Amino acid sequence: MNLSAQPTIEELMQYTLFVREGGCSSRQLLGRGLEDLGRSLDDFSAVVTSDDLRLTCQSVLSAGGISFMSKCLVCEYLETGQMIGHQLEGFPHSRQRKVVMEKGREKEKLLRDLARCIFNVMDVPSPI
Repeated sequence: MNLSAQPTIEELMQYTLFVREGGCSSRQLLGRGLEDLGRSLDDFSAVVTSDDLRLTCQSVLSAGGISFMSKCLVCEYLETGQMIGHQLEGFPHSRQRKVVMEKGREKEKLLRDLARCIFNVMDVPSPI
């Protein structure tokens, strides 16, 4: 593939896009990001829907297309240089998550410590 270091959405649309089934949070994030850019899945040259991560990875590795997926799922391929990750300007690259617990349990040391650990890993201030 001949992608620039900072590809545009127009560059990416010329490739087959491998996506997860509808209802998946990564698919929702992808849809929202495309919508923010005034685009949709229909703008890609082809779209293949599959929940088979191995199929998606093998297809991308064989230059069969591109995919939008969590780095943690393909970190080995990224570390070995078999895959290259790109960040698309103006596109949301992270999901919003919430830590929830039963009211009053935030006073329990173990749960408070767990929540603080999670927020620390996410590099955001802990509300408790």
